[in-house]
Amino acid sequence: MTTIDPNTTLTEATNYLRENFDKGAKCPCCGQFVKRYKRKLNASMAYVLILIDRWDRCPMVGDYVQGGEYLHVPSYLAWSARRNPVMAAAIRGDWAKLKHWNLLAEWDTKRDDGSKRAGYYKMTSLGRAFVKGEIHAAAHIYMYNEDAQVDPDAPLISIRDALGVKFSYDELMKETT
Repeated sequence: MTTIDPNTTLTEATNYLRENFDKGAKCPCCGQFVKRYKRKLNASMAYVLILIDRWDRCPMVGDYVQGGEYLHVPSYLAWSARRNPVMAAAIRGDWAKLKHWNLLAEWDTKRDDGSKRAGYYKMTSLGRAFVKGEIHAAAHIYMYNEDAQVDPDAPLISIRDALGVKFSYDELMKETT
């Protein structure tokens, strides 16, 4: 199905999108591009998790903390990388996806402008255990419309494994089949 007509049901349109999640398709109802992306737990994410764990073990008081336990991660990462351009380049926005692995917990609040992305996170017990090498995590998840979908067949990796996984734009954009 590529077009909607008066006889097309919502169920048929939904099924069409589900059949095409991995390669991407235009929604026949609203025209939005729909795709499910495979997101790997990569080196940049693991590195940021280690930095947050370092802060968690020896917190600094100041503008980085909210509610006594939530760290303003963007500010802390900027401060951490202030004298190291290589570190700054290694830190990407992927770290926020660590919440989908339950390695970080996001503070449930809103900014003054109404955005729910306030930037405050705390390390979870799973996150601490992962950094310490006590547990493994899924090598990847699937992201669709800001929702994480766990792949029960995803291999489990250690933090050392994750530190070796480099981000690849081409791999992210290819079909996930």
